[in-house]
Amino acid sequence: MKIVLTIILMKNRKTLKQQSRKLNSSLQKRMKVQRFKDKWYNEECKFAIEEMKKAREKWLIKGRMKKEEQEYHHKRKKAHNIIRNKEKRKLAMKKWQKAEI
Repeated sequence: MKIVLTIILMKNRKTLKQQSRKLNSSLQKRMKVQRFKDKWYNEECKFAIEEMKKAREKWLIKGRMKKEEQEYHHKRKKAHNIIRNKEKRKLAMKKWQKAEI
């Protein structure tokens, strides 16, 4: 009898956790809240990625002309540099905070 009750309780806990996760995710979607794992990825990074995507689309549509290809590679390099530098700053801050403690 005790074994059966513990199994039922364990199943109920799992379903409750799953339901709460679904509810949280649906609430976030409704509120249009974006949750980022890393806080360093901000509007500047998003904008750089969007510019890179637009340049690539332009390059592909115009028939792979040299000028568009160069523009795409330039924007790609710029976007990756922005993202890389933001991440480096975040890691440096973490190391600095750990050193203080």
